[in-house]
Amino acid sequence: MVAVSFDVWGTLLDVSEFFEMIATEIASSAKKEPSYIKEQVKAIYPKLRQLRIEGCISDDDVVEQCLSLLAEDLGVRKEIIRRAIARTLLYGDFKKLPIPKALDVVRTLSSMNVKLAVLGNVIYWPGAYNRLILERLGFSEYLYVQIYADEIKCSKPRKEAFLRVCEVLRIRPRDLIHVGDNLYEDFLGALHAGSRAVLIDSAQERSVSLRDVGYIVPSITYVPSIVQAILKSEGLNTGER
Repeated sequence: MVAVSFDVWGTLLDVSEFFEMIATEIASSAKKEPSYIKEQVKAIYPKLRQLRIEGCISDDDVVEQCLSLLAEDLGVRKEIIRRAIARTLLYGDFKKLPIPKALDVVRTLSSMNVKLAVLGNVIYWPGAYNRLILERLGFSEYLYVQIYADEIKCSKPRKEAFLRVCEVLRIRPRDLIHVGDNLYEDFLGALHAGSRAVLIDSAQERSVSLRDVGYIVPSITYVPSIVQAILKSEGLNTGER
């Protein structure tokens, strides 16, 4: 059995689009300049990711700590941000969120002999919100399981996060192919756990294979062919059902 797990934001969905929507709601509630809020929300995001990687933000309370830091940076109450995210979730138009061809790729993989999963970190909102968004956009029906850092108290790149996916899917780590857009969290994290990894890097002009365990590709559309090649190498059925 071979399985594929996906990161969510930057891999299946465009986080910058969602940030735009949230920032608009924050600016409206806080009566602040929308362009300023949008710039700040986007700017602090990579900083919070780095703090989490460095262990400055605890896996036990990621969302609350990140909300506190964002609220302090924006000069607004945390409740305003919570409401902005909730309103975006309830009333937002999510048509622009999917990464081009991402849903097609998930459908294609679903038709092959693989189980599909999501393994996602969290920053400003809990994993449960991602579940709702993926449900609305049609991804969830193809996913065997979704696992989020706030639910298992463990963030990528820690190998325990990837091993949890393997445990739920009842597969060996080497039979998991993790797909993501972050070199450290997704790619190196999966390799450290003993799994295969696909890094999506739009700066790449072609697909690169690293000893048949790591792959760097320009877009998510390369993933089905990689999975098919792995299935063939393992002597598994590659026919679509």
